[in-house]
Amino acid sequence: MTKTKAALAALLLAAAGVLAFASALTESFTTDEPSHLTAGASYLATSDFRLNPEHPVLAKMWAALPLRFVPHTAFSKELKGWSYGATAEVATDWLEHENDGNRLLRAPRAMMVFSLVGLVAAIGGTAYRLFGPEAGLLAAVIAAFDPLLLAHGHYVTTDVPVTLCVSLALLSVAAFLRRPSVAPFLAAAASLSTAALVKYSWVLVGPALVLMTAAAYLRHRTESAGRRFPWILLAALPAFVALAMWAAYGFRFDPFRSGGPPPSADGSWRASFPAGYPKPFSPVSHDEAWEDVLHDKTGNPRTGLSVALVNLARRARLLPEAYLYGFTYATRHSESRRAYLHGRFSETGWRTYFPVAFLVKTPLPELLLLVAGLSALVTRRARIQGDPVLAIGVFTFAAVYGGTALFTNLNIGLRHMIPVYPALLVVASASAAWATARAGRIAVVVAAAWMAVTAVLAFPYYLGYFNEAAGGWRNGHRWLVDSNIDWDQDFLRVRDYERAHPDERVVFLALGDTPMPPGLKVDPFVPRRPGQPWPPPPSAGTYVISATWLVGTFQPFSRDETWERDRLRQTYESLWRRWATRAPPERAEGGEAETSYKLFDGLRRALLLSRLRPRPADERLGTSFFAFRLTDRDLFELTRPE
Repeated sequence: MTKTKAALAALLLAAAGVLAFASALTESFTTDEPSHLTAGASYLATSDFRLNPEHPVLAKMWAALPLRFVPHTAFSKELKGWSYGATAEVATDWLEHENDGNRLLRAPRAMMVFSLVGLVAAIGGTAYRLFGPEAGLLAAVIAAFDPLLLAHGHYVTTDVPVTLCVSLALLSVAAFLRRPSVAPFLAAAASLSTAALVKYSWVLVGPALVLMTAAAYLRHRTESAGRRFPWILLAALPAFVALAMWAAYGFRFDPFRSGGPPPSADGSWRASFPAGYPKPFSPVSHDEAWEDVLHDKTGNPRTGLSVALVNLARRARLLPEAYLYGFTYATRHSESRRAYLHGRFSETGWRTYFPVAFLVKTPLPELLLLVAGLSALVTRRARIQGDPVLAIGVFTFAAVYGGTALFTNLNIGLRHMIPVYPALLVVASASAAWATARAGRIAVVVAAAWMAVTAVLAFPYYLGYFNEAAGGWRNGHRWLVDSNIDWDQDFLRVRDYERAHPDERVVFLALGDTPMPPGLKVDPFVPRRPGQPWPPPPSAGTYVISATWLVGTFQPFSRDETWERDRLRQTYESLWRRWATRAPPERAEGGEAETSYKLFDGLRRALLLSRLRPRPADERLGTSFFAFRLTDRDLFELTRPE
């Protein structure tokens, strides 16, 4: 690579890092970040692994590492929920009550940006190895300015870090198979071990490594007579990964530093691990927590190879228990989840979800480059110039991971397909082959420039980016919600709105129960957390509603098709006549009256969401919140029976 291209590559890495971190400074906690950061801090402070078992420890510890140098109230075992492993309770207490969590978040997010920069470099390096320096530079351009990578590249989550680790593992294994020596072997062992400690989906790289080894062996037999294939070192890789797991978990099988969870006040044992999804958390024993995740949502024992291997490893203590439980919990958690796709709802998802999400959330120039790259490969204008073994690994992993994702029920965000992006962007980089002609060179340069302009214009709202063909971010909620556009990232923008409109009463309904930033004083539309009191009846104010709630993902009674049922409409009309002009009964009254009013109040709030959906918002706060200024008369008309 020439000095000019090297300088351009360095500039691209810097641009990606600056754009991602600058965007991070404008956003509040996303839904998953509090649990990840809190768990990471707890691991470093206590060497106890009871919190947030659904992901391994390394990325969380990496994010929490700089907090040692940031003034704050340190993590403590005295935080609410610690003794029984309630991660959400611990995170709320630590990040909302003990600290200004959003200020504390800056340093951890800066740590995550390093994984984004590394991923951009790894994608560029892979394209360079396969198609040459021009393709490598083009792949780096696409990666550096892709809104999905810029968004998730600064969050304290695991999607970008595991993609980086797998990419480095494929590069280093290919280098070792090409020329066996100590350095690439150690790099392969380190990257595979790191991947295993970032996200459980790393196991899907296995088929790619097997095919890479087989291809290298066949090539070795024809080109390297007299030299033995390095079977011994390859066979040692799993041992290195297992050793890294034990080291990360303190060479302890027991997840708990003290040897087990303490008893509760009534003497019963509390669960140190949460129960499996969708069963709510409850105070069960440690063994019962295991039983829960080893059964499906219908209560039947789970079967399959992965469950059998987990049970074997647990009995023989082959790996730390926290890792085994976390893997089982994560697979149990993905059995079902409420999902939304272009006006439709599902508990089990759709095979078309990720393809549609990719088409509407990917910049148009990136899609055009992908088509051009595919056509260059099909017409053989672009050919693999470097390492065919690496190509086998990259595309096999993408096929296995992508195929697995298509048949899972976890349709909550395109971020789950980020591990496939290196292969997609490498294919797109093959479009550099068209640059040998003047027209092709102009087209490729224009597309690359278009990518840069897209990233600048989308700043800082990368999470909610939708391309022009989908109607842009303003219409993104019509296609997708959840972590595609609405992940609690706009709390700071709601606070700014509240400060700019001090005379308005703000009623708030967000996706999750992430810690609130200091100074944000809003009235809840419904209780944000279990045990909180139910708010008073809806009254005049500015109703700030998240996209996920507005479309009806979580509340079936706010969907239009639900209100088409005659029986529901008749029930609501009867309740309306009884309660619309009356004050709610006192709790002491109890009995039938209180039950009747609660039903009316819940249906009324759901109907309000349904009727706000087609109404133009008075303002949009970021990409995720819709603000409606409603008078008492508006509320009466919007919730009146038809």
